[in-house]
Amino acid sequence: MKTLTPLASLLLCVQFMSAQSAIPYRLIGTRHSSPADSIREMEYNISVEQNLDASSIRNAICQVLKNEKPTGYEILAVSIYYKLESYVPEDGTDTKVAAERRERWIAQYHWNKDSPKDKRRLVVKKDPRGQPLAEWRFYDFDHTKACK
Repeated sequence: MKTLTPLASLLLCVQFMSAQSAIPYRLIGTRHSSPADSIREMEYNISVEQNLDASSIRNAICQVLKNEKPTGYEILAVSIYYKLESYVPEDGTDTKVAAERRERWIAQYHWNKDSPKDKRRLVVKKDPRGQPLAEWRFYDFDHTKACK
């Protein structure tokens, strides 16, 4: 029986860990500003099939940006929902659809190029078991540095 060299073992371990960190998601909504708007915005809404911890949330955000490849934005938002079938934007009325969306909302990332030192870009609203947090948790996360 052959044994792996230390380098081969390390490469195999890194590949396994990379495969483990992939978060399956479904893109359920996008919005981008029109060319006539003074500020360029991109928004992605995704649905995941499992509840996520903060590390997995960061990973999912990076996956979305890697797959969607947004360019030229000044404001970027990614919202993550648990098993949400479709995304319907808020229209000011408190409907059953809006209530379901709020109930399934796990986290939101909001990045603004004009606020480079903002330490509260990522807000997590549910714990890894899917229970609402009494106080939302804010994280210092910057996709321009973390998603390489």
